[in-house]
Parts: sequence; C-alpha cells; structure tokens
Amino acid sequence: MAPNRERNPRPVGYSGTIRCVHVPSREPYRAVSFDLWFTALYFDPEIEAGWKTDRIRALSEILATRDGASCPPAEIERAIDAVQSRFRADGQDPVVIAPKRLVGEYARFLDARITVPPDEAGRRYSSAGLLEHPPPINPELVDVARELVRRGIPAMMVTNTARQESTWKEFLRDRVGLRFEPIVTSCEFGQAKPDPGIFQEASRRLNVPPSGILHVGDRWELDVEGALRSGYGAALYRGLWSRYPDDFYPKIEPPENEYPEVLRIDRLDQLLESLPGPGQHGASGGLRPARRRSSRVKAAVVRELGKPPRFDTFDTPVARTGETIVSVMAAAASPLAVSRVQGRHYSADTALPFVAGVDGVGRTSDGRSVYFSFVRPPFGSMAELAPVATRYTIPLPDGLDPTVAAAAAVPGMSCWVPLTGRARPRAGESVLVNGATGVSGRMAVQVAKHLGVSTVIATGRNEAKLREVGGLGADVVLPLGQPADTLRAAVREAARRSHLGVVLDYLWGPSAETILEALGGPDAPRGASPVRFVQVGTVSGPTITLPGATLRSSGVEILGTGLGSVESPDLMAGIGEFLRALASARFQIDTEVHPLSEVERVWDRALGERRLVFAVA
Repeated sequence: MAPNRERNPRPVGYSGTIRCVHVPSREPYRAVSFDLWFTALYFDPEIEAGWKTDRIRALSEILATRDGASCPPAEIERAIDAVQSRFRADGQDPVVIAPKRLVGEYARFLDARITVPPDEAGRRYSSAGLLEHPPPINPELVDVARELVRRGIPAMMVTNTARQESTWKEFLRDRVGLRFEPIVTSCEFGQAKPDPGIFQEASRRLNVPPSGILHVGDRWELDVEGALRSGYGAALYRGLWSRYPDDFYPKIEPPENEYPEVLRIDRLDQLLESLPGPGQHGASGGLRPARRRSSRVKAAVVRELGKPPRFDTFDTPVARTGETIVSVMAAAASPLAVSRVQGRHYSADTALPFVAGVDGVGRTSDGRSVYFSFVRPPFGSMAELAPVATRYTIPLPDGLDPTVAAAAAVPGMSCWVPLTGRARPRAGESVLVNGATGVSGRMAVQVAKHLGVSTVIATGRNEAKLREVGGLGADVVLPLGQPADTLRAAVREAARRSHLGVVLDYLWGPSAETILEALGGPDAPRGASPVRFVQVGTVSGPTITLPGATLRSSGVEILGTGLGSVESPDLMAGIGEFLRALASARFQIDTEVHPLSEVERVWDRALGERRLVFAVA
C-alpha cells in the first residue's frame, strides 16, 4: 500500500532550490503561522502504519458493493494504491486531493457505492486513525501558543496534510485545548507548500497581509522559501531534527550570511525571546518585526546524546528576570558535564539540542569577573554567552587564573562541601579518599590536609599515580589492584590506627564494597562516632552489593553529595569558599587547555588524567 505522505512531502515536480524573491517587512508582524509536521507534531512511522489500517477500516464502513456487501480490505488497499499512483503519474501529489474526492475515486475504482453523504464520507476518511493512533504533540508548541494567546497574537497553521482543517482543529482542541485559526491544509486548498498560493490563502483568511505574518517551520525548501516567496517573515525550526536520521527527510540549511533575515531557532520558546511581550505592540496592534540577528553565538552544541559536542552556532541567549548574560572566558569538561552530554546524569535535561557545559568563569555586563553555574537550559557554559541567574554567580578572587578556577571548581566542590558540612571531620579523625589518583580525588587529598585533617588515606589503581598523591599530602596509600581480602585487611588496619571518620568515595563499584565490608563485622574498627561514607562519583560502576549485616555491624552512615542532596545555594556557597582557599593555598590541578573550536576533536580526553578546559574568550 502506498504511504499516506502525511509528513511534509516534497511536492511532485520539485527538483531543486527555489529562487526566493523576498520583500522585507514594512509593517509590524501581526500574526504567527506554524507548520504542522516536525514543528507542532512529532512524526512516528509506526503511527502512520497504523493509520493505513484505520483508513482501510473506515473505507470498508463507507463503501459497499452494488449488491450491498462490504468491500474486502484487500480490494480497498489495492484501490488506494492504484488511485494514488494515478494521481502521481498525472503530476499531482495525493496530499493536495480533498478526502471527499479521494473517497469518490476509490469508489469508482471498486465500482462501489458510497453509503453516506459525500461530506460525511470525507470527514470519516480524514479523521480515520487520529484518535486510535494520535501523533505526539510537541510540548514546546503548547507553551508558545498559550503565550501568544496571552500576548494577543493570532496563531494559525499552514500545512501539507491529507487531513482536512476540521479534523486538525478538533484534534488540537481536544488534546491540548489550543485553537489555531485558520488551519490551511493542502488537501482542501489544492496546493502544497512551497507554492505561494497556500500562504496567500492563509493571509487572506486571517485578513492580515503577508508582510505582517511570521511563519515557523522545519523545512527550508517548503517552509522558509515558501514563506519568503509569499512575502512572509520566516523562522527555521531545527528543534526536532536530531530525532530523525539524516536520510529520513532533507535537513537543508543554507549559510546564514545568505539569508540573514531568516530566524534560526532550536526551541520554539526562543521565538518568544525575539518578539516583544504584552504592552509592546505597534500602533497597528500587532507585533513589531522580530529582531534580525546578524550572528549567533559560537558554542559546543550537542545534537545527539553520546556523541561529542560540535563547534557550531546556537541561538543568542536573552536574559530573563533575575538573570545576567555572562561572557564566558573558560569552561571545563567535568565528569558532570560529560555525563550530561551522554544523557546519563540524573540531573540532565536531555531535550535536544543543547549547549554543553554546566559551569565556568566569565564576565558580567558590568565587567565583573565571576564563577557561574546552573546555566538555564538549553544553554550551557561552553558558549560565548550564557544566561545565568545572578544568585548563581560568585566574584572571582583576585589573581586567580580563569582556566584554573574553571578546572578546579567542581572537583573542589565535591570535597569541600561535605568536609565543611554534613561530614565534617571531628578532631583526631582521619579521611579516606577512594579514587585519589583522579582529578577530583587528588583535589580531595589536598583539601582535607588544608582543613587540618591529621591523617589522609588514599586509594587508587594506578600505583605510580598513587605515589604522586603521597606528595600532595596523603599519609597512607593503598593500591586497589591487590586482592580483595588483602585490601579489606589493609583498610581495616588503617581505619583502626587513624580513627577513620570520613570516606570520600569517587569510585563506587567493587572498591566501595570492599571498604564498606572492612568497616563492618565483629572486629570492625569503631571510633567515638560513626564513619560518614560520602558517595561522590561512580567511575567504577553505578551499583554495589551491600549486605544488611555490614550496616548493622558497623554504624556506617552513607551520604550523598551533589545536585539534589545539597541545595543549590549551599553548593554555590561552598564553591565560593573553595575558590577563596584555592587563591591562597594554590592547590595543584593538572589542566589541558584548548580553544572551544577544538571541542569535537579533543572531547574524548575529558575523563583523562588532566582536567580538560576550553578557552572561550
């Protein structure tokens, strides 16, 4: 059976780029037009496959043979294939044929009669399968459409679709309570995008001139060029591109300098940032033309989870209430930043695309040098500009190198916050750092010594690196490569001798199991207070096996530190304290600095022995 071609088909006879003739807008925008597929709705091939069956079933209820019997489904499928193939052979895409006419053509092919009035037949065929197999609605559209209503801006749709206007209006109204007026469909108008006629029809029905309408869609050759040829403004929406393989449909985007008047957005809410809010309308009551940006910011953009970020452009952020725009100087590829790019961290907002990086160092608009974190998604710190709530900025101590501060902030936070907060060592207690040869573990050894801990126990698999940690302040080093029984006994002995009070665990996995076992049992080392086991990272694995007897026999308290277990203001306060200590104590941290333009080439070094830092400006 031929496909239904619901997903913005390339018009029959279209064989290249259409030459655009665009007349710049001479009046304020007064309405916004949206494309349907890949903008308002997600497309799912499995749903379309279900629609084929649903349409055959609807036709079996509408059509009957001359003797009154139902038409067999196989014959109906054959009729659909034949009729649609004939239209294509005549240079007409079925997407421009009204449902009522299609039903009539199927009836003639089958020599069948239509058992309901023609308009009712068209309505049933148009709506077949939409309730049974509803396409997912882009949640971005819902938020933006409601904001347009709040601002008094009409919203309509111009779409290539085999379903008629009333079908889509009912669907959008019932599903999300949205009303688009009008929804101009190719099957009812008889022309498909990029033909200017369908855009002009929408303009006529809305009673707004083309120059007063901004059209938003995902296809350059259908939405952007069609809108520009019709005198509309145009915005290219790329927010759903990453959901579909490159060979699924063409993702065309000419260089920005060739079409500077076209807005290019990765999220629909970015459209709102370029449009005025309530009370900012022009004298004619409409929108002022969207701000035409001469360029977008350079950034490390993630368009596919698990793949390195690419040096690309991203929408320029606009500050919201309570925010400041930071001009970024340096940003580090911390394990947290890497996990978010992989889509694995529990705090990740994985809506694509987004800018990599969670924190960095930069300058505010008034020239202050600051450390910043918690960048508003989909933006990130690995970009020229980052939108940050002012409460999540910290003045950078004088004399502290921006790249050093960017590299050290997260490792420092991971140990400073627990060692000065919930797991603060008591007088005479020691600290064990599990995973002391990594960037964060090495910092933890130094911070513990700086805070006055008398004995620091360090574990690590790389014995050469572990010996280096002794030079940073570790008093006892325990290689993790030794047999588990030997390691267990060594941990138990070191804990007993040094009065172990805190474990900072950067590894989890087998080594954490062994350490916890060493702290339990009938001959467990017991101090005046329970050992606080602080879980920081999961380099060795996301899970462990923990017998209940270990907890019952040890008095160990297991804590977590990080986003969620510690309030964001407390994390920022701890980072501020650490940075001031860093400026004076000059803790050692190995860094590898590259310009942001090399992000894709060097990303695989992010979890190496040196902290990868990108110099942005």
